[in-house]
Parts: sequence; C-alpha cells; structure tokens
Amino acid sequence: MVQDASGNVRGAYTLVFQCFLIGGVPEQVAFLQIPISEGSINPAYSAVGLFLLKDALRRSPLLFGLGMGGTDRPLPKLFRAFGALVREVPFLFRVVHPRAFLRNATVFRSRTLLRAASQISANTGLGNLAFGLIHGLRSLHSVPKRNVRIETVPAFQRSADDIWKSDAQRYSCLSFRDSETLNYLYPREDARYHRLIIHENGKLAGWALVTDSQMSDHNHFGDMRVGALANCLAQEGHEDAVVAGANYYLQDRGVDLIVSNQSHSAWIKAFRRAGYLSHRSNFVLAFSRPLTEKIKSHDPELRRVHMNRGDGDGAYNL
Repeated sequence: MVQDASGNVRGAYTLVFQCFLIGGVPEQVAFLQIPISEGSINPAYSAVGLFLLKDALRRSPLLFGLGMGGTDRPLPKLFRAFGALVREVPFLFRVVHPRAFLRNATVFRSRTLLRAASQISANTGLGNLAFGLIHGLRSLHSVPKRNVRIETVPAFQRSADDIWKSDAQRYSCLSFRDSETLNYLYPREDARYHRLIIHENGKLAGWALVTDSQMSDHNHFGDMRVGALANCLAQEGHEDAVVAGANYYLQDRGVDLIVSNQSHSAWIKAFRRAGYLSHRSNFVLAFSRPLTEKIKSHDPELRRVHMNRGDGDGAYNL
C-alpha cells in the first residue's frame, strides 16, 4: 500500500508468487496483480504508480505483468520506465459462425462504413463465404479430425506429468505445468474449465485447458459465445494436434469464435496452420530487467518463452 502523510491509502497492489522454470532451473517469480492507484483519477497522485512498481520490484526483482490492456496503457509504460521488456502476446482467432461475429465484434462498430459492410455481409451470407474461404485455405495443412482423439478429464493426472517431464526443458521460460499445479490453478469444482487430453494417431500428443463463455455486451465480443484455448503443453512436434483437438472440441460445442494468446513461435505457427487469423493484441507481457536478463542468458532472443492466458490472472477472464 501507498499512504499519504495523513495515513490515507492512495494505492495498493498484490503479488502472486509462482514457480517458473527458467533455463531448466526452478525460480520463484512474482506476478503483479491488480495495482490500484488514485493517480488514475487524480493527477495530484500521479506518482503513486511509480512508488507501487518500485516497491514491487524491491520485494521481487523477478517480476512480470501480463494482460494490462495494451502497450499504451499506464502500467506497461511504468514497466518500461523501470527498464522492463514490454511486448504484445499475439492474439489469434478463428471465426466459427461468421454471422454472429460480424454482428457482435466491436472492431466493426468503430466506423460507419465498416459497420454497414459487416451487417450486409452478415445478412446476405457473404460473411460465411468469405470466412469459409479464408479459414479453409489457411488450414489446408491442419491435422484432420480423424487423426485426433480428444479425452475430457475432470482433473489433470499422470499424462500431464509425463508431458511436463518430457517437454518443459525445451522452453526458456514457462510457469510450472505439472498436474498438481494445474489442478490448483484450475480446480475441478470450477465448471468454466474444460481439460482436454489429446492423442494423435494413438499417441499422447498433449493437453489443453479451454473455456466456453457466453458473453453479454462484452466490450470486444458483444453477445458472442466465445471459446478460448487458455493454456496448453505438447510433446515436441505435436502442437498442431493439440490446437486441432481443442479447435474441434470447441466447434462441436457450438461457440461462435475461438481465441488464444500465445508467445512461443511453435504454438503461433500451429494456430496459423489450423486456419487462425491474428489481430492487434491488448494482452501485454512485461518482464522486469532482472527477469529478462536471466531468461536471455539461456535464450538471447526470447524465442522460447511460453506464456499465454493461463498465466498471470489465469483463464477466468474469458
């Protein structure tokens, strides 16, 4: 907390400590959660945000932020002021029901001509044709449904541990994804989470944590039913099967749109081969300078960082 001379609280934040594997070595890393500053509404307290972040870095030099609404928002700017690495986590999406998408996606409401065109496309069926062609052409090399077997499970068990043991070392930075950690983050009592174990041609390929949410006047998705692939891990070379399995599962459930945010190039390529498109992302990752330096000692270009919506605040925002 930050207090003024009279003892009034002018800002506060929470640190959530998590176990990460960085260069194959377990490290305790802190996530900066829900920083609140009166400076957001009163310029007299504009320095409160700086004090909050400075204090958080003092308590945990290995600090990261995730989400934050876009690189132009106050918190990413504060991270940059302290020398942090700040970058967007790519946003990937696949339109399942074009009519619902064209009528609800707020990106089409910003301009009159765009709004009119989207409504015409939705009402005439041109949207179905356009997205059918786009996704069809982009997914020519996707894994066929006949090649994958999707198993839904109430909790993560041995298969998740097997994948963690065999796969974790190839990433330079990722949060722990063993079954004990996953079941803590995504408790079986929470009906929002769907846990998928995916097999490709009879072999364990990986797992996915997905959500299926009916939106109501959402600021980006309107009233769409949105599926999200929030977290995932795969045997090396089987990312395509995991993405395909999650995609088939959510399509069969009847969602209008499927979305994901992924940082690792292998996963981004797998989504693109499954026909996914990309758009400007408001899901932002910030690594403190000490955390960036530690990762770069193993991965100078930070190409093997595996972060997605399952990290930080977790998957409940979608």
